[in-house]
Amino acid sequence: MKEDLLRVLKMVEEGKISGEKAEELIAALKQEKETSGSVSESPEDYEKRILKVKVLSSDGDDVSVNLPISFIKGVLKSCKELPINVGNMKGIDKEALMNTLIAALDNNIIGNIVEVNSGDGDKVRIFIE
Repeated sequence: MKEDLLRVLKMVEEGKISGEKAEELIAALKQEKETSGSVSESPEDYEKRILKVKVLSSDGDDVSVNLPISFIKGVLKSCKELPINVGNMKGIDKEALMNTLIAALDNNIIGNIVEVNSGDGDKVRIFIE
């Protein structure tokens, strides 16, 4: 956990994530530690989990994407990034988003990774189950 905390603080120092995002990540790390107790999940078991992206649009256009962690890690190995288009989402820093997702995957995080509520009512939630 100490290494994870230092990584989050480094991302804040480098301006890759905001203080609010760092607070969310640290809370998620603490929650992960509390819920996992002394039993840790093997890397093979973690790769069976699913990365989920839920978008609830104020226009009624809802999107749900479910991708296995093993697939995400394979794409990251071959492409060095995820093919995510955030061009239409104001205020979203693609590099910070990628760094947050990679840190979550590297640390076998389970639960909320990113949650965004836009001013016009759109909601985006990225999490691992």
